[in-house]
Amino acid sequence: MCAPVTEGARLTAADHTPTDQAVAQPIRTDDPQTASHSVGMGGRPRLRNQLLENPLLSLFGAIIVVLLGYVLTTSSIRITETNERISRLDNRMEDRFNGIEDRIIRNDIRIEDRFNRIESRIGSLEGSVTEVDRKLTALIAALGKTDEVEGALSGDTGETRSARLLDEAADT
Repeated sequence: MCAPVTEGARLTAADHTPTDQAVAQPIRTDDPQTASHSVGMGGRPRLRNQLLENPLLSLFGAIIVVLLGYVLTTSSIRITETNERISRLDNRMEDRFNGIEDRIIRNDIRIEDRFNRIESRIGSLEGSVTEVDRKLTALIAALGKTDEVEGALSGDTGETRSARLLDEAADT
């Protein structure tokens, strides 16, 4: 049981347990002995004494401390989750960039193959043109300077040559 609190006696936490028999009396500050214990430096009452006198203040203080702790821990959790999201996003972006780079490399290889095929076609056409040129040169050399070659060199068209040949044939 609690000892009854008397006026002028110092109230301690062990002495202050509410029961039906004893009710705590407020601390008197007009007594110099109790005033020195209940008032800290600067003339302000001690926090312990304020909390004992006002339990609602104690409750709100505890609630504030709990909420502050909750906010700090949940913000840490949110920061961790945000960092994980950023890491996942970074990995996805890196995968996409690697995919794009692979497609660029494949397209570059395809384009290079097409250019190689076009160059081989051009090379074969150059060979064909060279062969046609050689055959024409051989034909011209075999024909020598015949009347048809002279007519072609002088600018006679096929119609004028045909007409001239018909005139020659009619004269003979």
